[in-house]
Amino acid sequence: MNTIPLAQIGTIGGYQDKPYIAPPSILLTRGLDPFRTPGVLESAYLEQDFGTNSIDPISTNVIAVIYKDAVDAYIITVNKIYTLNMSTGAYTTIHNVSNCRNAVLFNGYIYIALTTRYVMRLNVADNTLNTTWGDFLTSASLRPMVISDGVLYIGNNQYVSLVDETATFVYNALDIPTAFNISALYGYGNELYIGAENETEKSEVKTYRWNTWSESFSMEGTLNEDYLYGFFVVDGRMYLCTGSEESAKIFAYGEPTPSLYTTIPLRDSLIRYGPDIFVEFNGRVYIGTTFQTTDGNSDGGVWVFGSVTPGANPVLVQMFSAPSEDISGTDIIVTCICPSKDRFIYGYKNGSTYGLARVSTTSKRTDFILTSSYLDLTRGDSTLPNLRVHCTNLGDASSATARAYTNGSSTYAEHILSKDIVMSMLYSEGYFAESAFHKIEVRGILQDTAIRGLDFSFN
Repeated sequence: MNTIPLAQIGTIGGYQDKPYIAPPSILLTRGLDPFRTPGVLESAYLEQDFGTNSIDPISTNVIAVIYKDAVDAYIITVNKIYTLNMSTGAYTTIHNVSNCRNAVLFNGYIYIALTTRYVMRLNVADNTLNTTWGDFLTSASLRPMVISDGVLYIGNNQYVSLVDETATFVYNALDIPTAFNISALYGYGNELYIGAENETEKSEVKTYRWNTWSESFSMEGTLNEDYLYGFFVVDGRMYLCTGSEESAKIFAYGEPTPSLYTTIPLRDSLIRYGPDIFVEFNGRVYIGTTFQTTDGNSDGGVWVFGSVTPGANPVLVQMFSAPSEDISGTDIIVTCICPSKDRFIYGYKNGSTYGLARVSTTSKRTDFILTSSYLDLTRGDSTLPNLRVHCTNLGDASSATARAYTNGSSTYAEHILSKDIVMSMLYSEGYFAESAFHKIEVRGILQDTAIRGLDFSFN
């Protein structure tokens, strides 16, 4: 009997985005957290509904949750502004608005960029709202916003607009070529990084670097992608995320051309429903994803991109879905991610339901999915009689099944895994069909245990 061990969980090589690459490894995990205890996969913390309002509940996309202090916060949706009590979860409508696209707290005011031509400004001292405070002069479908070196920058089609420390608004602080519209802004190292999309051609995106005081940008890069969603930094290295009709990709930033780092292993392309779908928090990047298929279904949730141990390559895992949904639930849209200190809140849309989810600090998910890369077998070693999932302190409440996808097929054979409590192991007893190569997907329930290894044996 021969054994194929997967690459060690949670270290370099433990995750990958290419299903046919050798050596065999973990292709994708959902509902599992590799960061809390390096070397094992624990259950991710559970997302729970947060916020109550029986009179005027949230009825459209949440674009931001903005924290005023430890107790008071604001919910900004496309058409309403609410105050939110973080202790009770109760929220109350204070303004009916329209066309909100992004919002940021800056120097005592919440600046709300509209898809129409104005910037609104909400005074958090008395909740008064100026609906035409700043004038972009034109409408825009995207309004990326970022605070860098004491200045608020806002994307305004081919212009970078700004609000300085004296609350002076400038609608055209920088311009880029007119064929491109600004889709992402990021401040790093005293410079502003700008992502832009060609809305006419949809086959080319640009990156620009600007020192924020010269009349023009100093560096320009090009990628053959349709969308540029955002920039972020992990372990001192900058990345950017792009998308096309086929996939979403993460590139390591470089000039003049970034290099591909990984492909987000889901269906079709990422759809941008909200502005803050890339948020840096606790040394990692949280990504709100919605992957739309051609039949209109979606497969989304909150993914995490980060290093498990210092010096290790970052990995990409899905940790959260929508409240009361399986980790692989469909029709889930994440509209914004808004963490702060010990609280992690995000806006979501699940079917026709809009709301806020708050990640628990005590309760954990029980459902999980773990998918291997394809295991290439030579003639004579073409059946997989045993699959072993090594656990920590396995109890009777945990259970799992294994699905074998053969020869790249979308169909599978499924076995219920047996439990060996003494050895803390889930294992298969039957044979999977003979095949040149297999992809194995383990899905099930973990109760007070974690996964510490996965291997396959064959004859």
